[in-house]
Amino acid sequence: MAQFIRYHLFLAFLISRNSETCINQNMYKHIPSEKLFISEPNPAWFGNPANKDAKVNWLKSRFHFSFAEYQDPLNQKFGVLRVMNDDLVQPQRGFGTHPHQNMEIVTYVVNGEVTHKDSHNNQETLGKGSIQYMSAGSGVQHSEFNDSKDTPVRFIQTWITPRKLNTPVQYGSYKGVEGQALNKWFHLVGDVQRKDYYKNLNQNPAAFIDQDANFFVSEFTDEITFDLKENRMGYLLCIEGQFNLGDLQINQYDGLKFYEPITLKPQIKSHIIIVEQYQKILYFINLFLFSLIITHFSSIKNDDFNLLKSQIIMGNNCMSYKQQTEKEIVVSFRSRQSRFASKISERSDISNLQIPEKTSFENLISIKEMEEQASENNSSDVVIEISKKLSPTKSDHNTKNINTRFLMMIE
Repeated sequence: MAQFIRYHLFLAFLISRNSETCINQNMYKHIPSEKLFISEPNPAWFGNPANKDAKVNWLKSRFHFSFAEYQDPLNQKFGVLRVMNDDLVQPQRGFGTHPHQNMEIVTYVVNGEVTHKDSHNNQETLGKGSIQYMSAGSGVQHSEFNDSKDTPVRFIQTWITPRKLNTPVQYGSYKGVEGQALNKWFHLVGDVQRKDYYKNLNQNPAAFIDQDANFFVSEFTDEITFDLKENRMGYLLCIEGQFNLGDLQINQYDGLKFYEPITLKPQIKSHIIIVEQYQKILYFINLFLFSLIITHFSSIKNDDFNLLKSQIIMGNNCMSYKQQTEKEIVVSFRSRQSRFASKISERSDISNLQIPEKTSFENLISIKEMEEQASENNSSDVVIEISKKLSPTKSDHNTKNINTRFLMMIE
């Protein structure tokens, strides 16, 4: 009984702190820029030379959700919006070739130019107001670089969880036009399954993704209203400028979660991007059912509780977990470039870990159970042991340096 109460008190805490619906909440939530995590990674991590100016790092990123070295279990995502990074890359610097899988990736260029190259022979340079879309699907490697000799590039990179996994890789882009979003909503990205719906509304998104989500941008000097429909929710990023939402002042770099139509009154010319999506009303039901399943694990140990908490926080659907005599716990490790995971049968018994004979990246990603997201909380020791098994010639592994041939990329 004590264990039952423990789990459900924790579930109640989540409902009050990590809701993705507007039930018992204000209709919007302000995320001031000072609350964002700022990342300035070592240039060598992405194949860059040392910084030219010791006071200016090659990259400055503002993370709106957990990413890379920033991990907050209460800020993992917003519906299908998994990542929103506001990146500023200095001239002649960039992200070296790195992998992605099973994610819809949209990059919106604010200023400057970014050059994309990938393993499917796509290469393109895009400037202000442009978008680059990549459905990473079954797996792709790409690089993003600022070829300019003197101009930084700023872009907003957004990751959206796809409807289906391991789909064919796709690439697309749109070249921005001056004035395309001046005092109006410009529909950047739409749902590929709703093309007829957009046509009936005389809307023409510049690109399409495989998810029920839409991207809009606006550069406005006059009052503007975003008419959010019923059972929808949105995430807004103030790219530039300053405006008011009622009595609330929104400044550059701020974020905003909202669940009803909003009217924005600019104090100066402002530039914003909105990701709009379906509101998952059944989110709490999945959490509740999953918590009930947990209580039926008769031999659950205290040191596993944090791992299970992380699964609940991330909102994994309870139907993805099987009631078995032997627990199945997914352990993950976050690297700077991507996220990886591997499966263990019992956390307290690493010796029973079954490693496929062929320990290639392709083999690891075929493990069905690895389709779900996981958390690294309290799992560093396990990750080290897994990496040693997958690469017995390595020793004294540092968890920050584990790469794709050790662990499976899950996003």
